[in-house]
Amino acid sequence: MVEIEYKPVSKIVIHNIVKMSVEELVLSRITPQGAFPLYWTDGILWSFSNLPLTEKVINDYINGIDHWAVLQFSIMSNYKDELSVGDNNMYKVKVLNTTDNDFHIAIIRWLRSNILEKDIKFKGKGGKKK
Repeated sequence: MVEIEYKPVSKIVIHNIVKMSVEELVLSRITPQGAFPLYWTDGILWSFSNLPLTEKVINDYINGIDHWAVLQFSIMSNYKDELSVGDNNMYKVKVLNTTDNDFHIAIIRWLRSNILEKDIKFKGKGGKKK
């Protein structure tokens, strides 16, 4: 008999946070390999990228610590299952509604209370304050 154990990460270390426009975020998910989906959780459109898998990153992951190179996000009040940008909306990206995912809810709550509510300023077109 096979023993199965579920052991989710206990800590996420985010090394960079970038606020951008919805269009910039969609375009960031378009690669030569295809379009990677975005997440939508409680009014926030977002994605993340992991750090390269070095020995340290792998050891941390085994011990419950996940390192994200960047968390990219944009405010998007209403959910849409697909977003299109570019000339004639030629670039399309699927959006996954993860509002029922406890892990994603925790990330967005942290983002709201530690970044958005403190009005931290961001660089990049999507994050410019007027």
